[in-house]
Amino acid sequence: MLATTHVIIPLVIADLIRDYFLKHKHRRLIPRRYIFFVGVGGILPDIDIALAYLFNFLSIELPRLLRHGRITHSIFLVLALLIASAFLWSGTKFSKGPSKKEHHSWFLISILVAIGVLAHILLDGFAGDTTPYYPLSQAVAFGAQRINQQLMISIDAVILLAWLFHEEWHHNIKKFF
Repeated sequence: MLATTHVIIPLVIADLIRDYFLKHKHRRLIPRRYIFFVGVGGILPDIDIALAYLFNFLSIELPRLLRHGRITHSIFLVLALLIASAFLWSGTKFSKGPSKKEHHSWFLISILVAIGVLAHILLDGFAGDTTPYYPLSQAVAFGAQRINQQLMISIDAVILLAWLFHEEWHHNIKKFF
């Protein structure tokens, strides 16, 4: 799956959910600028590719655990982020003043990154390109086959154009230029 797909799809879905499924009074709990972190989470599991280049440059053999599609593409990464979010949420409940707002910001960021990581794992799963239960299982995900790269580029372009049209129509992004 392309890196752009891993960023665009969760970003657009999160933004549309925020616009159409959250009531107006709840939208303020997830400011628009935080939607960026879903995109960050969408690309985060591919950090193993950068690690592979770094290890290769340093002439160090990459540990099996860090190979592409292993631990960074595991559902356990999502669980770890959700556990961190729970700790941040508990900090939000017991703090007051500016500290409470800071805890809430970090809680929100960790939840949104976890959503992006989950989207990445699901997208790779549809492409049959990941082991979502690693290290407990080496079984490859539920995807039937690899998706044609040219098709993915076209789909990304259509999604991006449709989203930009939506943003212009719904939020009048022209006023920001």
